[in-house]
Amino acid sequence: MECAGGCTEPLDTDCFACRNFNNPGSCVPQCPQTLIYNKHTFKLEPNPSAKYQYSSICVAQCPSESTHSMLYPALPGAQLSQSVTS
Repeated sequence: MECAGGCTEPLDTDCFACRNFNNPGSCVPQCPQTLIYNKHTFKLEPNPSAKYQYSSICVAQCPSESTHSMLYPALPGAQLSQSVTS
């Protein structure tokens, strides 16, 4: 079971929160990988259902910098490091 914090039913789609990753609609141990093994050709092939890990969410595309800034604003008192020239 991939649920954390309880669920409404016994399925991984019925969780209040996910233990590992939330693949929209279902809690999963890992996001779908970019390559999958084809046991008929014995080769790794692109996975059409691949997703990327973004925090604890599986996403089809990495968010833009502006989306990232809205989701994770700088902490109060944090400063960006800048090179100082004399």
